Amino acid sequence: MKSIYVRLSRHFLILLVLFSFVLIPTFSSAIEVTITHESIDENGIRTLEVRGTDVHIGGVLPTVTLAGSPLTVLSTNANGDQIVVSLPSDQLGGTFKLSVTNTSGTSTFDTKIEDLSADGSTWELQNAAVPWGKRRYFGSVVYDNKMWLMGGDIPGSESNEVWNSSDGVNWTQVTPVGTIWSARERPQVVVFNGKMWLMGGKSASGDKNDVWSSTDGANWTEETSSAAWAARHSHDAVVFNNEMWVIGGNNAGYINDVWHSTDGINWTEATSDYGWGPKFEFRILVYDNKMWMIGGINGDNEVRYSTDGITWTQAIQTAPYSTRHIHGVTVYKNRMWVMGGLNSAANASLNDVWSSTDGVNWTLATDTADWESRYGHEVLTFSDKMWVLGGIDGTGSNWIENVWSTAYSINDLVQQTEIDILKEQVASLLGGSGDDSADDVYITFAQEDSSSNPNVLDINGVGLFVSLPPLVILGDEKDGSNTPLTVSSQSNISGTSLQQVIVELPTNVSEGTHRLTLVNAKGKSEFDVKLSKSGIGGNDEFTKLLLHFDTDNPSFVDSSDGSSTAHIMTTHGGASSVANPETNPNLPFSTTSNVGEFDGTDDYLTTPDNADWNFGTGDFTIDMWVRLDTVSGTHRLISQGVSSPFTYWSFHIESNGTKMGYEHYNNNVSNNGNLTISPALSANKWYHLAWVRQGTAMKMFVNGESIGTNNNIPASWVNPTGDLHIAKLSYHGTQLLNGQIEELRVSKGIARWTADFDGDLPDAPFN
Repeated sequence: MKSIYVRLSRHFLILLVLFSFVLIPTFSSAIEVTITHESIDENGIRTLEVRGTDVHIGGVLPTVTLAGSPLTVLSTNANGDQIVVSLPSDQLGGTFKLSVTNTSGTSTFDTKIEDLSADGSTWELQNAAVPWGKRRYFGSVVYDNKMWLMGGDIPGSESNEVWNSSDGVNWTQVTPVGTIWSARERPQVVVFNGKMWLMGGKSASGDKNDVWSSTDGANWTEETSSAAWAARHSHDAVVFNNEMWVIGGNNAGYINDVWHSTDGINWTEATSDYGWGPKFEFRILVYDNKMWMIGGINGDNEVRYSTDGITWTQAIQTAPYSTRHIHGVTVYKNRMWVMGGLNSAANASLNDVWSSTDGVNWTLATDTADWESRYGHEVLTFSDKMWVLGGIDGTGSNWIENVWSTAYSINDLVQQTEIDILKEQVASLLGGSGDDSADDVYITFAQEDSSSNPNVLDINGVGLFVSLPPLVILGDEKDGSNTPLTVSSQSNISGTSLQQVIVELPTNVSEGTHRLTLVNAKGKSEFDVKLSKSGIGGNDEFTKLLLHFDTDNPSFVDSSDGSSTAHIMTTHGGASSVANPETNPNLPFSTTSNVGEFDGTDDYLTTPDNADWNFGTGDFTIDMWVRLDTVSGTHRLISQGVSSPFTYWSFHIESNGTKMGYEHYNNNVSNNGNLTISPALSANKWYHLAWVRQGTAMKMFVNGESIGTNNNIPASWVNPTGDLHIAKLSYHGTQLLNGQIEELRVSKGIARWTADFDGDLPDAPFN
């Protein structure tokens, strides 16, 4: 049976209801499920949208089961024709009986559920013969939106080549400029303070303890030729708690010390003996604010962790996977992953894949991955996938020169379930071939309307909908994501053969050209649409504090729309609203706009503590325009907290305008991060600064260009007591801002920028 959706006016419906009572017998409509489609929401929760006739009545939630198991109803719509239910995270794929029951009766429907268990078990060959050739024991990192490969052991010699790739398929060799580190195998590479760092390894002349850094892979600086730690290979290195760490290794014998440094030159020994016997060819990763040591050559498969590099706690003595060393590890989808390696006892290489959320309980994804068994390979997380690169098999003679990635990411699955499966179901329901014929469906026009809240996209075209709303997907070429959009209305355009569909845009959509895909029972149409400045947002529901600094009479004014109340600002010292001191400002606002002036001595603002700056585990953004009268010293821009014990957060500029960062203390436990600004900030010049927390990463931007990311911030941001301070450290009388601020904004619940936006800087006051 085909269901036909008819939209009637409210007055006509009232007349129809009255008519039914007066002239004809009353009747109850029968519930009928007509279509379902699966998706994954922004939090990774699997959901199933159920559409049909009277699937809920009067706001009363129906009873929903899948193959006899009850499902939770997450939401309903006002018309009674749609509900959304949650699916178990471990729900297997297949076709299942869906039952929906309410006062109208019960309707059953065969619904297709996609198998999402492919993560870690299904792999895709990206390049069977990479140009960097057969290689093992190399270093690798993700940096500047690329995967990087450095050095390694190639047949017959060591290498000091540097390669990178933005897609895993096409690889580019980076030509060195000037002196580069010597050829070596088993180096360790990390990303820290906006640079790639290479440390130690084994060369033809012996083991190394030199440290090199680079911002582009071509120009290298030797930070030290002889670090305080002994020369070594088969060690590991990570970035943890805003420091670089070098752990263990081998140099004619096992080494079991731990060292750390903030600059690569000066190293501090955390411990000379981590306490349970030496090992090497283990792997270290950072997860859940801990360093984790997994496996190693001494024949065990234990897992240990440490929060300080000194004390290492045994999570499990014998993990369920076989003993291994020279294996691969990574963190992906909030899990630790272990894959491949060499089992010396069996003299065999491995290609199994395991994961864990706590280091104790491990889940087998596959015991025989699609890629060949190997060791001496590298594993990376990049572009929402896991990647396996190079290596050698257990015989020690079959070198491997390929690259593999997990077959599906969340975005891939959303695209598949939302487009392919829904299209198949709609075609079956309403008729039509469901093919991609442009004669049936095509978009002729799409334009953003930023006057509404949220922003919407007005789509015109032929055959955009039949009766049910179409599926509309917005693809972002910058990050590869595919986002389903909510259809807010659809209509026929009077006097033409065209139709109109209005969809809501995400508040954090990025500026630029996006691929728009529309699907219904007739087919699919794609269209390139240009969006501008939507990612900036403005004064919206996420804006919790907004200072224009236009007046200080009687006080500075908070103009935020997202807070339940305007925050009262108290002026200290001579902080004041003044005309922009530049007659030809690089601030892209009118010269008539006033700015906030702070003298660096006793000028600052405060406002009482409020839930608006209790950021918790959510995303947030702090951005502003800043002009320094002098770059010397430390300039605190916004902070909150106390000093006994140290419990506060602060955002600042320091080191003669060369550093941008934050401080985060929770009961004397620090997590601080500074990134290098290059070129350095100059005095008497306006700059747009932004700190963006996304998940457990803090991204920093100067004039819309990323200066780097700190990937190790606390899972939950500290919530101190005390006033919020502007232009001053909350508990200290020094390090005040000497300069001006314009358009200071605190946004809660949104990461406004996740990639460069230098072509889309705020160019007017937020309103």
